[in-house]
Amino acid sequence: MKKYVLFILVICTSILTMVGCGKIAGRDDSGKNQIDQQIFKSLVGDYQAEEGGSVEKGDYVGAYWHLFISDELPEESDYYFSIYDNGAGNPGFHGEITNLDENCMIVKVNLDDLEEMPGNWQHKDGYIEFDYEQKGDKLYLTNHQCKVIFDKEES
Repeated sequence: MKKYVLFILVICTSILTMVGCGKIAGRDDSGKNQIDQQIFKSLVGDYQAEEGGSVEKGDYVGAYWHLFISDELPEESDYYFSIYDNGAGNPGFHGEITNLDENCMIVKVNLDDLEEMPGNWQHKDGYIEFDYEQKGDKLYLTNHQCKVIFDKEES
């Protein structure tokens, strides 16, 4: 009986680790991205980070981080996502949004160009998962309990 309970527990844990924001990271059964188009269109634009967090806790985020979300870079992706240090010009990371719904965003990170990430954000197997919230011109992205607030710039 103990072996059976342990086996079921291992199976359930394995399934939960494959699920991101309630979805399997990446694509749907047809191999296509799972993107809510209306939400994506509302996110397209340039954003500047607000300074926040704490150096002691390891979640400090400088105001130099810039976020760019675009649908106009077909050579990269129809759902392009990029974060970089616009103070020093250093690259951060970029990739393709593969999942997007009302509170979850998953980005497939281009590992060849990965330099660094804000705060203590982390990717897993080339994917970074965000809980996010959009309030007016502010976009809140949270990964590994590190929330970064971005202010949308006027176009």
